[in-house]
Amino acid sequence: MTSRRLRAARRREQLEKPQYGWIWKPLLVLLIAALVVMAGLGIWWNMTPRAFDVEAATEQQRGSLVLDKRGAVSVATLKQLLDTLQDKPGGYLRDDILPPGLVMDNMPSWEWGVLRQSQVMSHSLATLDPQGAPSIESLDAVMRGNADNWLISSTGKQLKTARGQVNDYLQAFSESGSGAFEASGKGMADWLAAARTELTPVTERLSASVGDADMLRELGIEVPESADVAWYRVDNDLHQARGQAWALLHLMEAMLRDQRDVITAAGMLQQWQRVQAELQRTQRHLWSPVVLRGSGFGVFANYPLTMAHHLTRIDESLVELEAGLAAAPDMPQDQAGGKQSTEAAQPQPGSSGGEGQQLDSEQHSTPEATGAGGESTEPEEESTGAGKESTGAEKESTGDEGEPAETSSEQHS
Repeated sequence: MTSRRLRAARRREQLEKPQYGWIWKPLLVLLIAALVVMAGLGIWWNMTPRAFDVEAATEQQRGSLVLDKRGAVSVATLKQLLDTLQDKPGGYLRDDILPPGLVMDNMPSWEWGVLRQSQVMSHSLATLDPQGAPSIESLDAVMRGNADNWLISSTGKQLKTARGQVNDYLQAFSESGSGAFEASGKGMADWLAAARTELTPVTERLSASVGDADMLRELGIEVPESADVAWYRVDNDLHQARGQAWALLHLMEAMLRDQRDVITAAGMLQQWQRVQAELQRTQRHLWSPVVLRGSGFGVFANYPLTMAHHLTRIDESLVELEAGLAAAPDMPQDQAGGKQSTEAAQPQPGSSGGEGQQLDSEQHSTPEATGAGGESTEPEEESTGAGKESTGAEKESTGDEGEPAETSSEQHS
């Protein structure tokens, strides 16, 4: 009798207070599956996009347009950078409010670096092309928006608008008499100065992260207050620097394709290529999943120190480029506003470069002016002999261009 009552009481208790101990198992499985998916997406989305060929990007953006003017490659490369920010795996992650983009920081920092250099380039278009289309001003206004907006006007929407503005400006390169960079180094000098200004703060923060800021000040090394960054945010600065260097590498390659004759005439070609090589070194693969900060000659490397070293060398080279391009004389505009031939800017075999040929032609074309000055020139026989000896060299250096070497020697004789 008692046992029956106990069994009945237990049944009533089970019905009134059921046990749900089995529910936590599927919930745990779902949680683990979600974590695995988010981790996989985080690894995939965190992969840096590969470098692209600026000429191939120009062909891709070209379509039915005729892009043979000076500056077309640079504008097409700018559009490709904006396309990369949106079309890469995960899209633009900096304004995400859901995981895994919400908890990621390396790729958003890289995006911020690419966006900063893209903003610099879009702002410098007005200097590079003073006669450009009105879309330059609207493009600059769109690109200057807050990169962290996600509610009212998200950065993703701003990037879409900016892509449309760049495309409109790129179409101007197919119209006659519009859309072409000036054949002058001053516009490039201003652009390089602005790009270097963006790199300077991140270089200071990476340099200051190597040691204690107070200790550096005691050693006489000035460290700005803005360079004092917490240790857990140093990786953000590293990836931001990599993003800026990645974008600047492509933009400098594109500008070299557009303005090679100007750069060569200013004598800055080797310096330009030196900056490109240093930017390329900043894109080497990171072999550690975390940013290592070793000390001295320890076992582990120091990634911030290495990056700061490269950025410092880049800064020094950019200063020399700015000075060289700003001091270079303006070159005449092309008749059609297009690019000048890059082969003409390069020195021919057997000659000392375009500048040497120009000096030789001036010396041969002004013998009367020299004589009119009242100064005595070389004896006639020596002058005639020198002209005969230089006939072969002038043939090799001038080719089919200019006057024959025999004619020049006859004029001297």
